[in-house]
Amino acid sequence: MIFCVVPVESYWEALRGSCLVQKLSEIDPRAIGHALENLFVLERIVIGMACFRIAGSHLCNIIGMEVFGMPLNSLITPSGRETLGSVLETVFQCPAACDLEMVAEVGRQKTAMEALMAMMPLRSDLGDVSRLLGCFVAKGALDTHPRRVEIVTTKLRFLSADKIEQCVPQHCEIAVPPSRFREKPTVFSHESIPTKSPDLLLMKLPIELRKEKGDACSAPPSSISNL
Repeated sequence: MIFCVVPVESYWEALRGSCLVQKLSEIDPRAIGHALENLFVLERIVIGMACFRIAGSHLCNIIGMEVFGMPLNSLITPSGRETLGSVLETVFQCPAACDLEMVAEVGRQKTAMEALMAMMPLRSDLGDVSRLLGCFVAKGALDTHPRRVEIVTTKLRFLSADKIEQCVPQHCEIAVPPSRFREKPTVFSHESIPTKSPDLLLMKLPIELRKEKGDACSAPPSSISNL
């Protein structure tokens, strides 16, 4: 699953460059053609809800129908929809990228299935962060019965450190910790630098030279001196 998601995330990061969030119109489908069936685009409608604008065939096969215009939470079990709403708002408002690990409902004629969803924020042509590029990959037996998935873990990657503490929803893991949790840099002062070199011993080993063609050289005696 990760072999499909990582190239899409890498393309999004490379396209973003030095800007915080790029526009949806900058996405070139040809650059991620290998993952088109797994891709989708969401549009933020209201707080905590976004609808499908584009969706690949892989996602439509999981739900069992065309998903254009449907909310993303229609793919999620009722118990996880509140968590999904909080995550969506974090992705749009902070902004942040997100990885969701999921498992499908298991029951009669519904076999076990694992899924991975990546969500990356985008700007609309108006400049507001109200679009989202996503990649959804499922692993397991895919049948004709509609499936819903349950969120197992959520990992957030904040694009700016300014709003991390205000934006983190409950039960979410931060991929990059805030700077206040990082180790403090070591500070060097002039007092910590030695002003006098330590005593060293230099040893010169004897060298034997032989006479060649009548030229004679004598080797200097070996000595040990203190510097």
